[in-house]
Amino acid sequence: MDSKGKTSRVLEILDTYAGPTMAKPIFQLSAARSRVNLNKMGSGDAARLMKELRLGLRYYLRDAERLSECVRSLEETLTPTGADGQQAAPVTKSEVIQIRQESDIVTARGAGRDLCRNLGFSTVVQIKVATAISELARNIVQYAGYGEIEITLLDTRPPGIQVEARDQGPGIDNLDRILSGQYKSQSGMGMGRPRTRPCAGMPSRSCGRRRR
Repeated sequence: MDSKGKTSRVLEILDTYAGPTMAKPIFQLSAARSRVNLNKMGSGDAARLMKELRLGLRYYLRDAERLSECVRSLEETLTPTGADGQQAAPVTKSEVIQIRQESDIVTARGAGRDLCRNLGFSTVVQIKVATAISELARNIVQYAGYGEIEITLLDTRPPGIQVEARDQGPGIDNLDRILSGQYKSQSGMGMGRPRTRPCAGMPSRSCGRRRR
């Protein structure tokens, strides 16, 4: 599909999901921000345009399922394919928050909750994600001194987020005991890591080892 065909198809998709009033403004703003040449759109141009469209649509499509469907349709049009005919990896958005002090915990917690809210997640899910991020970030401050939390928007259906905590701390020697909920630390109840398991809906062990 040539550049003109891609442009027409993108506008059709935006018209379907965002409405005729917002389709053209969303496209023009995304094109301006990505600085693409709409008359001769290369693979790099298409990737940059897709990234800006993905970010912009978060503010216009509050329904998570419609957002996911719209992005998927746009990617089928814009995302270049490799030599093997396979589509390139989905565009994602990541935010990295440096964790060094207590105030950074609040920043990371708020970033996670805001992303969930923009995706249309329920209040309960927003609280769960914020709680998991708080526990992970607090562990970094207390036991490692500094590190970072990376929050990544996953282009799945339905859309989701991934939270990864990284630091250069000494590691956790008694991880099994901590995850069992039977451990009590000297500075707290020792429940931070176990609490991330039900909040995140995934095994805490998968994020329990410190990155080096």
